Amino acid sequence: GLYGKVLDHDGGLLDDAAQLYDTAFALLAFATTEKQFPGAASAPLASVIAAIEAHLRRPAHEEGFAETLPKPDSRNQNPHMHLFEASLASFELDHAQSELSRVREIEQLMEQRFFDRSVKGLRELFAADWGAHPADHFEVGHQYEWVWLLDKRMRLNGSPASTTMNLLYKKAVSLTGPDGEIYLSHNHDGSLKSGSQRCWGLTEALKAHLVQFARGDVHAGQRAIAAFDRLWSMHIAPAVEGGWIDQYDQDGNAVSKDIPASTG
Repeated sequence: GLYGKVLDHDGGLLDDAAQLYDTAFALLAFATTEKQFPGAASAPLASVIAAIEAHLRRPAHEEGFAETLPKPDSRNQNPHMHLFEASLASFELDHAQSELSRVREIEQLMEQRFFDRSVKGLRELFAADWGAHPADHFEVGHQYEWVWLLDKRMRLNGSPASTTMNLLYKKAVSLTGPDGEIYLSHNHDGSLKSGSQRCWGLTEALKAHLVQFARGDVHAGQRAIAAFDRLWSMHIAPAVEGGWIDQYDQDGNAVSKDIPASTG
């Protein structure tokens, strides 16, 4: 009942790896389809929810969900964030308490594990026991993305916003470049780890700025305009019509050789 990673054009599996990341997007797709066309995706929606709970949920003492099968020897923030997003979409359909329970569980995991108050930011990678991981880092785009997702959860079920929201936003703004650069990753001391600039980071920044502006932050409105202008001038206007330039290097040179559908 889980979903593989890569299909060929005839629908066969080229890579059948069972990953939480891919399965979360299947859940998001079915929930979105079911919202628009009631009954069209009810069976696969129920099936993937059952598969997630049966095969990917970790024992309570481990917390969260298995990022891959077999379970890896590390823990990863990003697939949990996307399961949070997909579970929100599923909850939005019929307000099932089981879906809200999963949403709340992942939000608690974010507050207690992923967001580290000692470094004042969202960590990405952990050892299997939630200890330090040598490849851990910050990703500005994910800090911004969580702001938007937490606001959506607040709007859907009406309970108060996580106090972590403002901390995430503050960290993301502090790691954003002076001209609005959203670099891919930073070390915990704030130094640059990867100077790659991809368009998805700007879209997440734009969403977070709009959320904070709606909550009364005037400066966030100005940042939203700047983020949109940068997104347009760098990634959209110079591209072929209907396309986009996905990636620039640290110095602002376009390095994309193709248009990846994942950033559409």
